Amino acid sequence: PPSLLTAGAFPDFVFSHVTRFVTSKGMWRDMRVLHHLDAMLAAAGKTAVLFVVSSFDPTGRTTAQVRAWESQYGWPVGHRGDNGDLLGLEVDHFFHVLEPFNQSSRAVKAVLVKVSLGEADAGIVYLSDISPQAAGKLGRLDIPAALNVIAAYPIAPLQNSQQPELAQAFIHMVLSPEGQAVLAKHNFIPAGQNPAP
Repeated sequence: PPSLLTAGAFPDFVFSHVTRFVTSKGMWRDMRVLHHLDAMLAAAGKTAVLFVVSSFDPTGRTTAQVRAWESQYGWPVGHRGDNGDLLGLEVDHFFHVLEPFNQSSRAVKAVLVKVSLGEADAGIVYLSDISPQAAGKLGRLDIPAALNVIAAYPIAPLQNSQQPELAQAFIHMVLSPEGQAVLAKHNFIPAGQNPAP
């Protein structure tokens, strides 16, 4: 219910998704899960909220901006797309995905929260999450290999692909020296190399 997003409301469950605001991070999956959970929780008389902690701009927003928006229109429950609050993909996601879901859901609400510049001392991210624009503004401390988690991204054609030749050509391109150079440029480990823990 709307009261889930008002001061003093305490949901039964709190979920969070901390991610970079790019399509590949699969925030659309959050909404598929929330639609499913909404029916289950409503039937059980329970409530939940999902906090999506993300930003299209890796440097975030200033604390002064966030405080102004909070007093003007209830940020982070409310957002605007014309004043620097929402940027890039955030605009479409908030107005065409989160808001419609929040208006129709019965037991679950989703809130988009963007960490403000200077509000967090550190965060753990994949190297591929650090854009060239942000790299010069961030410090870096590598996690020791024995404690680190390496993400694997399998690549294979679908068995029932309608365009198997095109699928195989894409795989060949990704695994070629040129494709691997593109991945390396974005801080991905080359294919076939998985650092031992």
